[in-house]
Amino acid sequence: MDTSFGRCGEVRSNLGGVNMSLLIEGFERLELGLCPPGGSTSERPSDPLGWQFFSGDDANLGQLTIVDSSTSLGVDRGKGFQLQKVGARTGGFLLGANVMMPDNGWTKRLVGFHMYIDPTDVPGQYTSFVPFIRPSGTLWGSYPTYMSLAYRPTDGAMYLLNYSTSTAWTMPKGKRLHVEMTWDRASGQFQFYADSELKFTDTRDASRMNQFNNLLFTFLNANAIVGTVVIDDFYMLDDVGGDTVESLGPCKVDLALPVSTSPANFTPNTSVAGNYESVGDLPINPNTYVTASEVGARDVHAFSNPLVGMPSNTIVTAVQAQTIAVAEAARNLTIGLGVNGNFVTSAPAQVGADTTTIRTTMRRNPATGDFLTVNDLGALKSGYEIGTTFGE
Repeated sequence: MDTSFGRCGEVRSNLGGVNMSLLIEGFERLELGLCPPGGSTSERPSDPLGWQFFSGDDANLGQLTIVDSSTSLGVDRGKGFQLQKVGARTGGFLLGANVMMPDNGWTKRLVGFHMYIDPTDVPGQYTSFVPFIRPSGTLWGSYPTYMSLAYRPTDGAMYLLNYSTSTAWTMPKGKRLHVEMTWDRASGQFQFYADSELKFTDTRDASRMNQFNNLLFTFLNANAIVGTVVIDDFYMLDDVGGDTVESLGPCKVDLALPVSTSPANFTPNTSVAGNYESVGDLPINPNTYVTASEVGARDVHAFSNPLVGMPSNTIVTAVQAQTIAVAEAARNLTIGLGVNGNFVTSAPAQVGADTTTIRTTMRRNPATGDFLTVNDLGALKSGYEIGTTFGE
C-alpha cells in the first residue's frame, strides 16, 4: 500500500468531494526489473497499478529505466522514467511506457506530467518525426492521429501526429517543462498546454475519443533520434464523481510509505516483515503481503511525511491511497484515508482471484473541510477493511 501526494503550483478546478477519477503516480515503487526487453506486445507484463514498461527489442536500440535526481536533471525529487534511444531502426516499437485508463464514462479527461529532453540529444540520420504521446483504444494498437503528438528531433518541434499540416510548438531542451493534455468528448476538442499556456487546439478526431483506454509514451519507428526523454510527476483526472476538469497546472507528485500499523488485524505471510513492511515495500514485492478472512478485519497504517521541511501551511492538492488485493473466495474490501483519525472511504470493491487495484482520493481535511496542507500529512493514516464499511 502506498500514498501519493499531488502538490500543484496552480489549481483551476473544483476539487471537492471524493471519487475514483484521479490517478496520481509515484514512480518510486518501480525498478528496472519491471522494464523488460520488448518483443510480443501481448506478452509485455503490466505492473499491478496499471503501467506497462518495456525496453527495446534489441538492447542496442533503446532502454527504459527508472531515474532519480542524482541521475537525471529531468527529476527534481523522487523518481521518473527515462526513455533513452541509442540506435536506429525503420519500424516497430523500440521502447516505451503505457498507462491503462479504462473508460469510466468520462466527458473530460486531463493528463499532466513534467517532460525533459536532454540538451545533448544528437539527431539521427533522418529528419522524420517520432510518434511519441498517443491515446489508443487497444494496447499498443492504432492511435487517433489528431489527438497524438509527434516530436521532430532536428529542431525540437512538437506537432500533432498529422505533422504535415499541424505545427504545434517548438519544445525547449534542457528544461523541466510541464505538459497538460485535455480531451473533451462533448466538444470533440483536444488541447495541449505547456507550462499552463495553451499552445494549440484541435477538433478533427472527436469520434475517436471513445477509443481512448490507454496512453502511450513511446519511440515508434524511431530512426530519427538518438537521445533521452524523461517523464515525471504524472497525474490523470476525469470529470466523474463531481469533478469539473479544467487545469491543475504544474504539479509535483511525491510518494509516502507506511511506517507503523494500528490496529493490525491482518497477518503477514512471513515472519521477516511486519504488517506495514509487508504492504509498503519498494519496489513492490508480490511475495510479501498480509492476509485475513473475517469481515471487519482492519489494518490502519501511519505514513511518513515526504514534505517535511516545507512551510507547514503549503497547500496539498490531493492525497491518494492505493491497495492491491486478491482473494481465494470473493470478498468486499474498503479503503480508508484520513487525517487525525477522520477518514474518507472508497466504495466497497469486490475482490476475487484476479488482482484488483483499489484507490481512494482525499481532497480536503475530512474534519474541517479545509484544503489539505503539509501539516496534515504529519497525521496521515490509511488502511483497508474486509466488508463494505471502514472503521464503523
